[in-house]
Amino acid sequence: MWESLQADVRYGIRSLSRKPIVTLVIIIAIAVGVGAGTAVFTVVDGILIRPLPFHQPDQLTAIWTYNPQQDQAKRYVSYPDFADWVKGSRTYENMATWYVSGFAMTGTAEPVHVNAAIVSPSLFPVLGARPLMGTLFESEEGKDLNSVVLSHDAWKRWFNTDPKVIGRSISLNGTNYAVNAVMPPKFQFPIQAEPVDMWVKLPVEQGGLFTRRGARILYAIGRMKPGVTVDQAQADMTVLAGGLQQEYPKTNAAINVKVNSLAEELVGSIRPSLLILFGAVGLVLLIVCVTVANLLVADGLTRGGEIALRMALGASRGRIVRQLLTEYILLSLAGGLAGGVLGFLASRFFVSLSPVDLPLLHDIQLDTRVMIFALGVSVLTCLLFGLIPALQASGTRPGQALRERTLGAGGGSSKGLTQRLLIASQIAVTQVLLIGAGLLVNSFWHMQQAEIGLDPTNVMSLKLSLPASYGEKGFDDFFHRLKQRLESLPTVERASAVTLLPFSGKDNLNVNFEIEGQAVAENAQPTTSLQVIQPDYFRTMGIRLISGRDFDDRDNADAPGVVLINETLAKRYFNGEDPLVKRIKQGPATRTIVGVVGDVRDLGPQQEPRAEMYVPLSQLPIDVMSVVVKTKVEPNTVIPAVRGAIKELDQNLPLYDVQTLDERYASVFARQRFSMSLLIGFAAVAVFLTILGLHGVVSNSVAQRRKELGIRIALGASAFAILRQVVGSGMVLALIGLAVGSVGAIVLTRFMESLLFGITATDPLTFAAITALLAVVALVACYLPARVATQTDPLSVLRAE
Repeated sequence: MWESLQADVRYGIRSLSRKPIVTLVIIIAIAVGVGAGTAVFTVVDGILIRPLPFHQPDQLTAIWTYNPQQDQAKRYVSYPDFADWVKGSRTYENMATWYVSGFAMTGTAEPVHVNAAIVSPSLFPVLGARPLMGTLFESEEGKDLNSVVLSHDAWKRWFNTDPKVIGRSISLNGTNYAVNAVMPPKFQFPIQAEPVDMWVKLPVEQGGLFTRRGARILYAIGRMKPGVTVDQAQADMTVLAGGLQQEYPKTNAAINVKVNSLAEELVGSIRPSLLILFGAVGLVLLIVCVTVANLLVADGLTRGGEIALRMALGASRGRIVRQLLTEYILLSLAGGLAGGVLGFLASRFFVSLSPVDLPLLHDIQLDTRVMIFALGVSVLTCLLFGLIPALQASGTRPGQALRERTLGAGGGSSKGLTQRLLIASQIAVTQVLLIGAGLLVNSFWHMQQAEIGLDPTNVMSLKLSLPASYGEKGFDDFFHRLKQRLESLPTVERASAVTLLPFSGKDNLNVNFEIEGQAVAENAQPTTSLQVIQPDYFRTMGIRLISGRDFDDRDNADAPGVVLINETLAKRYFNGEDPLVKRIKQGPATRTIVGVVGDVRDLGPQQEPRAEMYVPLSQLPIDVMSVVVKTKVEPNTVIPAVRGAIKELDQNLPLYDVQTLDERYASVFARQRFSMSLLIGFAAVAVFLTILGLHGVVSNSVAQRRKELGIRIALGASAFAILRQVVGSGMVLALIGLAVGSVGAIVLTRFMESLLFGITATDPLTFAAITALLAVVALVACYLPARVATQTDPLSVLRAE
């Protein structure tokens, strides 16, 4: 048996080497299909399949709050609520909380911006994380308040992997912190596009905002006890939320709690896109299989004489099938290995094109599972789609095959029928892919045409984080002087600042408020997003003022409190009344509404605008602000001048997150653009293979009918009649494929509903345009061999006969 297998392999290698072009084309086709499948599988495996890189990750959950009377949007948690959760929960071993902020780190060669997670000391135990060196935080009441834990990358980048870094003092925003520990190389939390550089202990001992039950500014995570399910944890947290609603009705009357597995929280929103891409690459792989099958059928036709001779010499049909399948497996292994490597390279390319907010991309790598997937798919492809050609080739009667070879006849009608069925199927699958890509293109166009409520043209943005030593008055004074300095630049039209820029992909601070003189229904306390801004913010951003006035210099720290609200807040809470001069109470402050501004779809055009209120920076000083600069020239050209203006005010302030507003707006569509680009690429490959397949089938038909066509031309058939007949036979296949493909697209594209904007999954314009385009492509593919058929020389055909 082993000797027979070795003989089959040697014969197969010799057979394949005698036809290098066909062999190379088949290997390339398999490599392209398997490579595309492997690339997407690598990404899907890295993001959706692999467990999170923490101890027993299935026990980890995200915990957030929401207001069921208003919407299901995620809200952060306040520290007092979190502390009550920790004390009262029966289903959690422990919980942790955190938020991410930026710091200016000084003491290095140049001031640098660092991204830090401000965490409760329980975070590392919850994750089951251990330091590479040093000790982690103690309890909330420990003495290690001003201490940090460094990431391995920060230790390497700024401290040259100095083993004596433990205990070293560093300055963050002007405050000294001691390095407690260094984490291992692969540890990252939170899992986000831009990894944090260090972890800072949450300063709850200092009071302030963290002591306010209504200040929901923290993320929360928990580790469930062994054997506890997410549903049980949800029931437990629902009971706790109910108790807090009764105990603190003023801040918690409308606040419910939602529990979700941490893995689902990270990847749930991108799962539909990745699965659709996985399905699309499956269709591409199917088209490659059909192409390979067509090539194998055509190869079987050319080898009819060889196979017939071997059978005449005594080879059984099973022996012939085994020999052919051995050749096909050799092809599949070569194509699979090439496809695996190509797939990994393509996955790295996909990662470079992918949205920056896709989690876990840094862990994507070529491993045994990916290579097994590549080889398994390629071998299965050749076995399934090579079996029919092998059975057809081995089923030829030796005498008939030798006579046909002697007379120069083509293959039998069954072989031609197989090719025609395969090419019709290929056209149908290509139709599905093209319609999917067309829907995404149409949706993307609608997104870009949507009204977003502002004008991002010629607006530069950046972030600054001021040291705590400035103090609240110093925060306002610094940003006021910076605004004046920037507006004095000849290339700047105006400047302002805001706490959270539109299109940042982050939720702003959500706060409860009361409208003076308006009764609040039970469990319906109003909630809004709070923004702190400087004067001229709306003019800088191109946001329309609907009524009232903007903030100006009169709204200083000594003036009565004022607030601006957006259109959504006005419609939601004022029942058609004019909100101007009404008063809002938020926390300890009462503010008069002096204006109403237009809505901004700051999470993207596909998201409904949220209720927002705006407070002047002078009346609520903040240390971290995003500066926006409306320029008279291309925004990137003013960065050096802006940097110089900041240095004049404070040389130790690094500016960071520098982007034009157009770039930020483009990032809103990053996931849609990523999915669309990949689907268009897959569709382009499918169209190319379909053209080759249809052209090959029609060309093969012309070659087999050469005698018939020559005789018809000799008997007086016109070139147009020959052209019509050949093109017509090819277009019948195309129309059958298009009809089946349209029905398949109606069924399959409904899974794309969540990715579409402004259109339905059965958009008639897209279906009609793609069908017409593919029909024209098919017509061109049929016309070329038909043109050759009209040039058949009847004399040479009759002379050969």
